[in-house]
Amino acid sequence: MLMTAISYKVALDAILGEEVFEAEIRERGTFDALVAPFQGRLVVHGGGGLGRRVLQTLRANSVEPLAFSDASPGKWGTAIDGIPVLSPEEAASRHGRDAAFIVAIAARGGDFLPIARRFAELSCDKVVPYRSLFWKFPGQCPSQLAYDLPSRILRAKDAIRQVFQTLGDEESRSEFVSQIRWRLWQDYECLNAPCAGEQYFPTDIFNLGSGEVFIDIGAYDGDTLRSFLAQQPRFKKIIAVEPDPFNFEKLLKIVSGLPESDGEIQCRRLCAGSQKQKLRFTSGAGESSQISSEGGIEVDCEPLDEILSGEQPTFIKMDIEGGEPEALLGAKNFLAQGRAIWAV
Repeated sequence: MLMTAISYKVALDAILGEEVFEAEIRERGTFDALVAPFQGRLVVHGGGGLGRRVLQTLRANSVEPLAFSDASPGKWGTAIDGIPVLSPEEAASRHGRDAAFIVAIAARGGDFLPIARRFAELSCDKVVPYRSLFWKFPGQCPSQLAYDLPSRILRAKDAIRQVFQTLGDEESRSEFVSQIRWRLWQDYECLNAPCAGEQYFPTDIFNLGSGEVFIDIGAYDGDTLRSFLAQQPRFKKIIAVEPDPFNFEKLLKIVSGLPESDGEIQCRRLCAGSQKQKLRFTSGAGESSQISSEGGIEVDCEPLDEILSGEQPTFIKMDIEGGEPEALLGAKNFLAQGRAIWAV
């Protein structure tokens, strides 16, 4: 049975009914409640950039994890900053009954449930999402997660309701309400399945033409570029912007292997931000590489208004691990022109 716009509004109002002070208390207490009685005995599942950030946060608060768990066989038997990396099976065998497992995988919120179920099958009693740890220590929260602190969301409840009023179809309302609920309560069961079809180029909304000037901000290893070319092999220009040197090498390799085309492809190793400066950057974490004060390298950062000076973009895609607000501040001129489609 289809829900009406009114019923979704009622659901949203119920979700936003908590007081800010109540949310602040809940933020501070959720992690300890989930991992009890193993607050000092923890295993981090996921040895990528996010797992390392979890390790930093734990150590900053005098907690040393027992081990890392990771699904990649190449990492088994190695160590991350002195912490041994085990297979999920071995980690569960050693610590499943007397430790809590923090799942530090961030590809999509819905990824938590299959991992949690797998660890439950391996007799792990306590499996918790990494978000609850950063709720407890918001000062060490990655920038993109800081926007999801329940107390911060509730302070913006009026704006959230205004956004909801702009949505004109059931699918959008359903997704919006489920995302707010997930961010407020870590209710992974409420998340909808990913939408079918292409993420950035949905043909039921628009069609790509042969004269596109496509700007890929956060080009990673060329994954979105390949999706673009699969839909529209003819184009005017592509500018792919990626700051991570490891990802950039992969991007160059992909571009060099593309067939000859009438269109021009430029790759620029830059970070998009609000102003021209150098920033610390955590590299080598794949799609999770990001601006971070603890980063091991420096990268050049420029505003999009400068990066794209003289260009006439028709489509701008942006996925930069929480750096989007700063990058949009640096794109005021292009936003004001209103000529391009933006997928942020």
